[in-house]
Amino acid sequence: MFLQEKFAADARDLELSFDSIKLLAKRYDNSIVSTLWRTVEERDPSQPVFGVISVHPRYPEIGKHDGPKPWRYFIRSAAFRTQFATVSPEKSFELITLHATGRKTGPILSAQDILRDAIGNDWEFKIESFSTKYALLTFGFPIRPRAVIVPTGHSV
Repeated sequence: MFLQEKFAADARDLELSFDSIKLLAKRYDNSIVSTLWRTVEERDPSQPVFGVISVHPRYPEIGKHDGPKPWRYFIRSAAFRTQFATVSPEKSFELITLHATGRKTGPILSAQDILRDAIGNDWEFKIESFSTKYALLTFGFPIRPRAVIVPTGHSV
């Protein structure tokens, strides 16, 4: 199915985006869903990345499944499971719901938001979603620590 080492190397050579995921899906003759999954898990295990396969928050018939939650799968890289162990699928879907546009298919969101790591530091995350006719696919990864503003105690 996937030539794991070759796939991981190819995925690392590309920017993490849905254009890259679609390119890899075509190159490896796989679905965009399984390519997203493998990209999150195998692209670079040292990079924190999450993926969500879910319903569309504005059109619940897209991605409808028999589970009780709006997400079907919450996929995490090894680094995400460690560094962001406290980030839940509920929190991820909350961000998806907050930023999703009203489009039914294609790119649904491209946003930045804050997630807290396991030791209490805030990180700015890039989050993107793409809707097929069958599911909403989302990934997110940290782009930088959130700047901490420390008051000096002096008034001007």
